[in-house]
Amino acid sequence: MRWIAGKDAQIITGATIDKITDTGLVITTAEKEQTITVDTVAFALPLQPNIKLQKELEGKLTEIYAIGDCNEPHLIADAIASGSRIAHSI
Repeated sequence: MRWIAGKDAQIITGATIDKITDTGLVITTAEKEQTITVDTVAFALPLQPNIKLQKELEGKLTEIYAIGDCNEPHLIADAIASGSRIAHSI
């Protein structure tokens, strides 16, 4: 967060992104809908696992292993490590 603050970045929390355009974002906050002109967007917290594909494949395959962010969101190094652990166990 200190790095972002040092970059003169605007931090908006609790917003819903309604549309992404070539020049920015249309967002809705508790106060209003607004268009923000941006060249870079960084999505952050809350991180949540995405197990949709795993659920769709259950019962269709003999073995399914959830690794990386589909199991539990972490840093990329943690995702690589979890994949490596599963690969070595197979």
